[in-house]
Amino acid sequence: MVKNKFLLTSVAIISLVTIQSVSAETLNEAVIFASNNHPTIRASLAAENAAHQSIVEEKSAYYPTASANASFGRLYADNTTTRGLTVTRGAGYSWFGEGGGQLNQRVYDWSARKLAVKSAVAQYESLKATKTGDKQAIAIEATTAYLQLLRAKQMLNEALLYKGEMGEYFDRINTSFNNGGSDESEVSRAQDLVSLASNLVVQFEGDVMIAEADYREIVGRLPTTELTMPQPDIALLPNDSAAAVKLALSLNAQINAAAYQKQASDFAYQEEKKNLLPTLDAELSVLKRDQDDIVGGETEDARALLRANWEYSFGGAQKAAQRRMAMQAEESAYNYESVQRSIERDVEVSWVTMKMAGLQKNNQYDRLNAAQKTLDTYAEQYEGGQQTLLENMSAKAALFNARQDYLNAYYQELNSIYTVMGIIGMPFYENNIIAQSKVDDQAK
Repeated sequence: MVKNKFLLTSVAIISLVTIQSVSAETLNEAVIFASNNHPTIRASLAAENAAHQSIVEEKSAYYPTASANASFGRLYADNTTTRGLTVTRGAGYSWFGEGGGQLNQRVYDWSARKLAVKSAVAQYESLKATKTGDKQAIAIEATTAYLQLLRAKQMLNEALLYKGEMGEYFDRINTSFNNGGSDESEVSRAQDLVSLASNLVVQFEGDVMIAEADYREIVGRLPTTELTMPQPDIALLPNDSAAAVKLALSLNAQINAAAYQKQASDFAYQEEKKNLLPTLDAELSVLKRDQDDIVGGETEDARALLRANWEYSFGGAQKAAQRRMAMQAEESAYNYESVQRSIERDVEVSWVTMKMAGLQKNNQYDRLNAAQKTLDTYAEQYEGGQQTLLENMSAKAALFNARQDYLNAYYQELNSIYTVMGIIGMPFYENNIIAQSKVDDQAK
C-alpha cells in the first residue's frame, strides 16, 4: 500500500513544488558532501587508521628485534685483577670502550601472538564498520535536514502566494463594503484571514532559517543552488517489517561493528590465558670490550641461545587480567545483543511510522481534493449570486490549510522512507568514497 500510494501521489506533490531550477542541489550531493566533511566521519576514519596500525604493531612480533649499545669513557677499578697486577695501590685506571648487539626472535608462545593479531584485525573491522555506521547516521540526518529545508522553502513560497490571494479578496470585500454591498463583519472577518496569512509567512520564514541552521550543521554548508525533490527507489523496500528486520540484521553497520567487537574481545581473552604459559625465544648476541690489561683487558663474547621464559605473579595480577578480559568479552556479547534488539526495534518503529505516514498522506490528499472541489463550487455559485466573497475567501483558506497538511504528511512519509532505508543499511544514495585507510595483505 505504501509503495503504490506513494507513486500515485508523488506526481501531485511534485506539481506543488515551486522552488526547483535547472541547476539544483540534489539529495545525493548533499549527503556526499556531509559524509566527506562531517567531523564525526573524520574522527571515525582516524580511529580506523589507528586500529590498522595496531595490526601492523601486533604482527611485527612475528619478526626479530634487534638492539645495539655502545659506551666510552674513563674507568677506575679495584678488584682481584688490579690487585694482582699492581703492588702500590691495588687499583688501576683505564680508558674504556664497549659495544654490543643482540637479535631476539620469539620461537613459540602457544599461539598468543596469533590471537593478538586476530583481535587487532577484528578491532579494525569493528571500527571500519563503525565508520560505515556513522556515515549511515549522517546520511539519515542530512536527508532529514534536506527535506526540512525543502519543505520550509516550499511552504514559504506557498504562504507568500496565499497571502497575496487573501489580500486580493480583502480588497474586493472592502470595496464592496464601501459601495454598500457588504457589512462591516465581513470586512473584519476578511481582515482576520489576511492577518492569519501574514502570520503564516512569518512562521515559515522562521522555519526556513531554522532549517538552514540544521542543514548547515549537518552538511557543513548551505545549499549552493536550489533544492530538488528526491525520489527514493521504493522498489528496494522489503515487503513487510519482518523482512526489513531480517535485512537490517545483515546490512546494518552498527550490528556488524558490535559483532566484530565481540570477536576482538574473545580473541583478547584467549590471548590473555596464554600468558600463564612459558615462552621460548632465540637469542644471538655479541659483545666487545676494550680496556687496559690492568683492569681486565680486551673481551669478546658471542652467544647463540634458546631462552625459556616464564613469569607468575603471586599477587594475582595474571589471574585478575584474565578475569578482566573475560568480563570484557561478556560485556561485548551483551552489547551485541543490545544492539541487535535496538536495530529490531528501530526498524519496526520506523516501518510503522512509514506506513502510518502513508495512510495519513492519502487521507490528506482526499481532503485536499475535497477542499479544491469546494472552492470551485463556491466560485461557480458566487457567479450565480449564491455565495459571497467572504465564503469564497474562507474556502480558499480551507484549501490552503488542506494543502499545508498534505505537504507535511507527504514530507513525513518521504523522510520515513529514507529513514527505513538508512536504518536497514540500504544504500539510498550513491556510494561515496572518502579517504580510506590502506589495508595491506597482511592486515586482511
